[in-house]
Amino acid sequence: MKKTKLLALACTLLLCGCSSNNANTGEMPTLPELTTTSETEAETVQSSETVTEAVTTAVSSETETSTAEISETTSETTSEAAANTINETTAETSAESTSESVSEIGSGFDTENALIMFLEEHTGGYEFHEAEPRLFGDFDKDGKNELIAYIEAPDTATGYNLWFASGGYIELIAPNSENPVPNIEIEPEIVYSGDNTFIKLEYCYESNSVSDYFRIVNSQVVPCTIEGYARQELRPDGDTGDFTAAHSTYDLCSDGTGHTWKSYWLYFSHEDNTFYPYVGHLMTEEELLKYEGASEVLENARSEGYKIADIYIRENNIININLREYWENACNSNDTPIYENKFINLKITGNSVENITPEYNDGFYKP
Repeated sequence: MKKTKLLALACTLLLCGCSSNNANTGEMPTLPELTTTSETEAETVQSSETVTEAVTTAVSSETETSTAEISETTSETTSEAAANTINETTAETSAESTSESVSEIGSGFDTENALIMFLEEHTGGYEFHEAEPRLFGDFDKDGKNELIAYIEAPDTATGYNLWFASGGYIELIAPNSENPVPNIEIEPEIVYSGDNTFIKLEYCYESNSVSDYFRIVNSQVVPCTIEGYARQELRPDGDTGDFTAAHSTYDLCSDGTGHTWKSYWLYFSHEDNTFYPYVGHLMTEEELLKYEGASEVLENARSEGYKIADIYIRENNIININLREYWENACNSNDTPIYENKFINLKITGNSVENITPEYNDGFYKP
């Protein structure tokens, strides 16, 4: 609307100017031709200069205002066009970036679904068992995701096998030579100790269980060996860097009856990926009494009717004291007295000992 008024005013002023000039020459005035928007704007500016010389101050002011409005409208139109161009360019760039990102993830088998599909394809086309527990993430913090999941076994009678996958690498972790029978009730667990990342599996049987460990190194798995008596519920011992595992045996009574569980301490060797128990060495009572607090421990045990059997000191400064409580008038078939086994555990701290005996302390320790 503003442009229409301005063009009308400009035409009128131009006609007035042309009539004045033609009056001197005697020629008929000629109407201006219609032009494009850019030409009109240029002519409007020229007309504004003519008007400034030919018309009153009021008309000149009105013309300048109209010219400003045209400039403002033109500026808004240009800004909108530029904004649209920027938006279109940004959208195209964003779409291209997203496409490249998805392509890179897909080719790197970095998503959970991609790793599941990769496992299904490279284990004979057998299906992933969604109902069973699975683990997904960058467990060893090397920038690559890992997946631990159950896939249907080739022989359906054996149930499901537990697999590890990362990138283009896969490894069967259960069943294995140590534990040949698959059990889909096993729930894999990630265990951290210092700089080490492990996968822990616990095979449960009727009266005990057995731990199985795998170390994750550069998004691959390395099977670990567990030496010694204790193989049950192997776990880190707080922040000490060591591990504890339970030894399941029947040693409550001297006749070999009575089921007991005792914790042993182990350390991990990077050289051969093996858990080794801390070896116990025989210790005399005199050597034990050198530590502050030891005499009180022994006196309390004797006052409760126990006799001191063996004392072992381990390489991690743990002391195991085996106790015996004899039954009155009780003997086995060869007239050997029957006794019950108990133990006390102490931890050396400086020149003193701390009593760390658990509430359940049945059985006796071996070296």
